[in-house]
Amino acid sequence: ITESRLPEITKNIAFIYFNQNRNDLALDAIKDARAANPLDINLILVEADLYLKLGDNQKYLVLIDEAIEKEPDNHILYFNKGVITAEEGDKAKARSFYERAIDLNPSHADSYINLAALILDPEQDLIDKMDSIVRSNKESDVVKYKKYKKQREDLYVEVIPLLENFYEIDSTNTQVLKKLKEVYYTLGDYVKYNAYKEKVEALGQ
Repeated sequence: ITESRLPEITKNIAFIYFNQNRNDLALDAIKDARAANPLDINLILVEADLYLKLGDNQKYLVLIDEAIEKEPDNHILYFNKGVITAEEGDKAKARSFYERAIDLNPSHADSYINLAALILDPEQDLIDKMDSIVRSNKESDVVKYKKYKKQREDLYVEVIPLLENFYEIDSTNTQVLKKLKEVYYTLGDYVKYNAYKEKVEALGQ
C-alpha cells in the first residue's frame, strides 16, 4: 500500500559499503535491487550517484541517459548531465543540456546560473589579455584591446537574460546582483547599474 523504501534502503547499504571501500559489494547491492525492480528510476539514479562517487563520469552519463528514457521531461536529469558534461570539458553539449533543462522548467534557478557561468567562462582570459596590453600605445595592441573588450561585452549581452531570469526567481542572491551591476556598468547602462547597486546595498553588501 505504501511507497516502497527499497531504493532508499539500497542506497544506504551501497553507500555504507562505499564508505568502507568495498565498492564491489556496493555495486552488487544496487545491481541486485535493479534486477528485482528494473523499471524503478530511483534505483537507476542511486547507481548513477555511486558511479559518480567512484569518479566514473562516463558510466554516470550512460545511466542518466537511461533515466531520461524513462522520464524525458525531468529537467533535473538534464541539469545533472550538463554539470558532468561541463566537467568533462564539452561546453557545447553542456550548454544544450542546461538549455533543455530550462525549456522543461523555466523556474529552475540553478540551470540559469550554471549556463551563465558556462558562457562567461572565457571572460577571465579576455580580462588577462586586456590587462597585459592596457598601457601599450602600439597600434596593434590598441586593435587587440578593442577586440577583446568587444568580445567581453558580447558575453555580457548574452548572459543578461539568464541573470535577469535568475533574479526573478531569487532576488536575494548577492553574487548574481553584483554580477548584474558589473555587467551593466561595463556596458555603459548606468541606469540599470545604479538600480542593481541599490539592490545590493539594500541587502547590506
